[in-house]
Amino acid sequence: MVHYTTVMNRTIRYSPTAAEAAFIDRATKMANDNLSTVHDLIALVYGTDNPILEPGPTGRPWVTEKVFDNPVYRVLTDLIARKEVTTGLVNLDEALAEYTVSVPVAAVQLGMTAQAVRAAIDAWRLPAYYRKGQWWLRPESIKGYQAGGRARAVRKTGAGKKPGR
Repeated sequence: MVHYTTVMNRTIRYSPTAAEAAFIDRATKMANDNLSTVHDLIALVYGTDNPILEPGPTGRPWVTEKVFDNPVYRVLTDLIARKEVTTGLVNLDEALAEYTVSVPVAAVQLGMTAQAVRAAIDAWRLPAYYRKGQWWLRPESIKGYQAGGRARAVRKTGAGKKPGR
C-alpha cells in the first residue's frame, strides 16, 4: 500500500499495478524536471501511455467515472497541480486562502449533517483542504454541491413535532 500526500494535504492510499507504478514514476520525474512544462505533464497524463485511461470512441483516451474514482488518477492530477505551483502558474497560498468554510458551517448551509459533509469530502465529491486539524471548504464548492443535490438532507421538524411524524 502506497501513501501519497496531495498538495491539498489529503492522503491517498492505493495499491498500484506494476504498469501504474511505472507510469506514476515517469510522471513524478517529469513533474520534478525543470525542463518539462505543465503542458508536457498534462500531455503525458492524458495521453495514450497512461494505463488507467479508458479508450474513447475517437481513439483518444478518456477519463470515465471508473478512471475518476481511481486513486492513481488522483495522484496523477495532483502531480499536475504540484507542477503548476512549482512553475508559478498557481499561487498555493492564494488558492488555499479561498478555503474558508468549516465542516459544521458547510453542513448547515447544505442542510446536511457534518458527518455527511465529511463523507462527501472522503468520497472526493466536495473539494476540501485539511489545515490545523480540520477540513475547510470553498464557498463556491458548497454552492455547486447544493445545485447537484447529491446528499441526504437533515430531517427538518416543526416546533413540537417528533422526528418521523
